[in-house]
Amino acid sequence: MMLTREKLLENLRYDPEAGLFFWVKARARNIRKVGDVAGLPRKKGYSQIWIENRPYASHRLAFLYMTGRWPDVVDHIDGDKTNNRWDNLRECSGSTLNNANMRRPSRNTSGIKGVSWSSSNGRWYASIMRDGRSYNLGYYDLKEDAASAYANAAKRLFGEFARAA
Repeated sequence: MMLTREKLLENLRYDPEAGLFFWVKARARNIRKVGDVAGLPRKKGYSQIWIENRPYASHRLAFLYMTGRWPDVVDHIDGDKTNNRWDNLRECSGSTLNNANMRRPSRNTSGIKGVSWSSSNGRWYASIMRDGRSYNLGYYDLKEDAASAYANAAKRLFGEFARAA
């Protein structure tokens, strides 16, 4: 059974300006006290809170706390997975828009999202992904032109969720 807002309020208090949860119930054997910050970091950078032997992502709990309903997908506007301030969270209609807001992958060597060097052409290549499909945006002599092509395509495809850097 999915956690309800009522059960969430019995266990936690959320500070929307700080983006933090605090326990409102103590736990046996001094494991946690009333007022302690709730949540532990997970491998991928998100904070997780266990309630009634079940883990929940803190950003999803913030959405439930503030709106009374579970979101489809929650996006961190600034791309910082640890920033759960309410003004930094927004609901997405699906993972495509959430992925559009992702930062440049760490394995990217050009320094620009969607841009790579084509050694076979000796030119910069721009591409973008949407719904699991890659779109070729062309080859460019200048890295800046390839970056511009990516930024324009991202804005057209993803609107406010676009992140070019």
